[in-house]
Amino acid sequence: MDIEVCTDPVAHLDDWCRLYGELVMRKNITGICAFSRSAFEQQLVIPGTVLFRASEGEQTIALDWWYVQGEGLHRGI
Repeated sequence: MDIEVCTDPVAHLDDWCRLYGELVMRKNITGICAFSRSAFEQQLVIPGTVLFRASEGEQTIALDWWYVQGEGLHRGI
């Protein structure tokens, strides 16, 4: 497994939506917590967004989303 810091978080929108979609189905998430693709896209372009990507080969297996505020990282979605 490889871990990388994504320099362009919105470039991983498809992977994020795929992985989050699996969580939505598995946990039966509905309503506002189900988030639309557009909502994720708008959030991924916020300055200070940091996305970490875990991959095996070319396949994204996990993403972790954070925001930089001041001198620290704060967990995103």
